[in-house]
Amino acid sequence: MKQDFSQMSRKDLKAYVLFHRDDLEALHALYERALLILKQYVQSTDNP
Repeated sequence: MKQDFSQMSRKDLKAYVLFHRDDLEALHALYERALLILKQYVQSTDNP
């Protein structure tokens, strides 16, 4: 059964990745989510 990573919370996705370390799709989803959060932070602090 394929997981829907977009519907998982960040905490659940992180736990899933830690348990399924060989699932590259899950790792990629976690990376993309972290990158999005980082971009939002940078944009919010970039505007005075």
